[in-house]
Amino acid sequence: MQLKRKKILIEFHNWNVEYSTYYFILDVLKKKYNTEEVEAFSTFPIFFSHSIFQKIKFFLGNLFKIRTFKLYKNLGIKNIFMPNLNNLDSKLIDKYYNFFFRTPNLNLNDILKFKINNILVGDILYDSYLKCYNCPTINIQDLRFKSFLKNFLFLYFYWNNYFKTNNVKAVVVLHHTYLTGLPLRIAIAVGAKAIVANIGKIYQLNKKNIYPYREYLHYKKKFIKFSKKNKNSYLKIAKKEILMKFSGDFRTMEYLLVPSFRSRTGLKENLKKSKKLKILISPHMFSDSPHFLGSSLFPDCYEWLIFLLNFSKITDYEWYIKLHPEITQVKFDNTYSIVKNLLKKYPLVKWIPPQTSHNTLIKEGINFVFTVNGSIGSEYPFFNVPVINASVNNPHIKYNFNYHPKNIAQLKFLILNLTKLDKKISQRDVLEFFFMHKIFYGKSWLGIKIYEFMKKNSFNYRDLYSNKNAYIILTSSLHEKKSFIRKEVANFFNSKDYLLTGKFEER
Repeated sequence: MQLKRKKILIEFHNWNVEYSTYYFILDVLKKKYNTEEVEAFSTFPIFFSHSIFQKIKFFLGNLFKIRTFKLYKNLGIKNIFMPNLNNLDSKLIDKYYNFFFRTPNLNLNDILKFKINNILVGDILYDSYLKCYNCPTINIQDLRFKSFLKNFLFLYFYWNNYFKTNNVKAVVVLHHTYLTGLPLRIAIAVGAKAIVANIGKIYQLNKKNIYPYREYLHYKKKFIKFSKKNKNSYLKIAKKEILMKFSGDFRTMEYLLVPSFRSRTGLKENLKKSKKLKILISPHMFSDSPHFLGSSLFPDCYEWLIFLLNFSKITDYEWYIKLHPEITQVKFDNTYSIVKNLLKKYPLVKWIPPQTSHNTLIKEGINFVFTVNGSIGSEYPFFNVPVINASVNNPHIKYNFNYHPKNIAQLKFLILNLTKLDKKISQRDVLEFFFMHKIFYGKSWLGIKIYEFMKKNSFNYRDLYSNKNAYIILTSSLHEKKSFIRKEVANFFNSKDYLLTGKFEER
């Protein structure tokens, strides 16, 4: 009996900057498993486009080694493919399709709990559908959803068969929430390396940790191990960073992207002058992977928003809503227009232009902020403004400077009793979190200080993904340290560690 060759499976996408990371990951994995068998896959032309044009582009790019295809071929990847959903057992698909709809009064939370072969795939189904159709929520009876579900099942069993017929030792992806998450979940189930990689971090997932980006669960444990001297130093660094953010001195990666806290002049007042509590709702993009950290109190961000908007009719508060400035710049999401139309039904909720700075709103007297699990949860509390989350899977869960209701009943209780809530917030806890989340993790990428790299070359965060020069310069910088990087990545893959990222170096 001939042994199956060991194989590495990697996600193909058009963000050239990730090629730099893939280079080192594949270099180490091929040596670790003693194989040159690497295949790259893409599901984008199958699901995320409704035109044959994308499939033709993929075919021609692959055939003639155009642009990103050439980069992947240079990595030694001979086969770049789209999963073939033909020739699968349609009776098996129908069986699981009917199994999905067997539950009486099927609801959105049932979708999120959906498993196949005891592998959770409901969140991947949910996020992929929202992304594919750019919609805020799911209508279970919509024919589009039913058709998408069938294709999703075909794709799952394609990968199920792929793993049965190939000796897959590792799966490497960038997107863990969309359809590329299916082979990743199967890899976790069968004990293969399940890797999520981006420009700043590499994660190894397993059955206990099926989501990346959850290092926040260990912030307090790590911080408490620092010496007293270092703790004091780190808190000062964090305070300086926060004050820079509010003053408009944006030197770091996130702030270069969208300086939403910049002080601005010449704007009329946004909040009414009254003694009523002033509540700010801070929505997320509806179609942009609402379950990337796991489930929330609501099945999606749209359902959460409707829940909050309804309270504007029964509470004696002043309700305001402000979208993130980035939402107005993206083309793949309709959150802006959906929210604007929703507010026609909720006239008591005042629209605040997305470009309005949070600095301004804090000065004008915002009292509480509502989010699902957004980064705003570490920003307003610094100025003693409480934030109420709608998910226990949020980066601030280990700290008390946010409210973390565990269910919808608790959230409702908080809303109805805002005047009785304790508004005293530990600024030290905010600074500790901010240091761990924004500075300790992700300040550098294996010897390359990303923020300084961007500042030196006049790049912003978007340039890392869309500017060819940014990719070329970054790749060159990484290759100058390739011996060091290879060693770091190899040690990581030989360990059971969850995360590999740059080491913090005090400036």
